[in-house]
Amino acid sequence: MPQRVKGGFMECFILRHGKAGKRDADKFPDDSKRPLTQKGREEMLLVASAFQKMELCFDLVLSSPYKRARQTVGPLVKALSLEKRVCFTDYLIPGASPEKLLGKIEKKWSGKSSILLVGHEPFLSEFMEVVLSPKKPLDIILKKPSLVKLKIKFAGAASRGKLKWLLGPSHLRLLSLGA
Repeated sequence: MPQRVKGGFMECFILRHGKAGKRDADKFPDDSKRPLTQKGREEMLLVASAFQKMELCFDLVLSSPYKRARQTVGPLVKALSLEKRVCFTDYLIPGASPEKLLGKIEKKWSGKSSILLVGHEPFLSEFMEVVLSPKKPLDIILKKPSLVKLKIKFAGAASRGKLKWLLGPSHLRLLSLGA
């Protein structure tokens, strides 16, 4: 079970989906159906191994319903036995509102101590901006796959957050290999 976070804070982990095929309107007229590449699927197995080695656990996993996000979540929830804690939501699709997602988390899931969000760029960076620096733009772009840990405290209409750490693809790969 996830450990309770002291002081009413929530640990919010953010994971960008693995490597997906290139946008191709002929092959994938509906971008939501675009899958991970073979390399992306293999990479997600390594990421799942890194999550296990880091002993990560989540009260809730929120994911975009897009195919590449579902393929990213699959190995993670299986490795961590979290199948019953997954919720696919349009709040994480490209073009969604980071403010609305944050409001939904506060309203519905603020009692959770640890959640994982799985989605797409630039949405995830925009979400981090809303949490970390709502009045000043941040220049963040998450590579595929990257993992971020934020600490969020909900305070009515405003929430405050702190960046705890960010792991890029090479960091996750090294962790999975035990380096």
